[in-house]
Amino acid sequence: MTGYFRRFLELTNIKNNRRRRVYVLTNYGSSHGQDLYRINTLREMGYDPYVMVYDRPNAPKITRQLQRWVNNKRIFYTVKDFADYAPARKE
Repeated sequence: MTGYFRRFLELTNIKNNRRRRVYVLTNYGSSHGQDLYRINTLREMGYDPYVMVYDRPNAPKITRQLQRWVNNKRIFYTVKDFADYAPARKE
C-alpha cells in the first residue's frame, strides 16, 4: 500500500500534511507492532494518521492508548515516539 500512498503524494496539490488525514483501523486482525508500523510509516510519508479502533470496548489497553496518542494532535506532534508516551493514570 505504501506505493499507492507515495503515488498520491506525487499527484496531489495538497501540501499541508494536516489536510492529508488517513484513517488507520486498528485491532482488526493486526498486532500492536503492525498498527504502530503503519502509523509511523504514514507519519514519515507526510500523512496525518487518525486511529479508529475496531471493537473498542474489548480492545487491549495499549490499543486505546495508541489511539489517544495519535488522535490528540498536540501530544502526537510533541511526543514523537509511542514508547516515550506516558498516558495519564486514572486512580
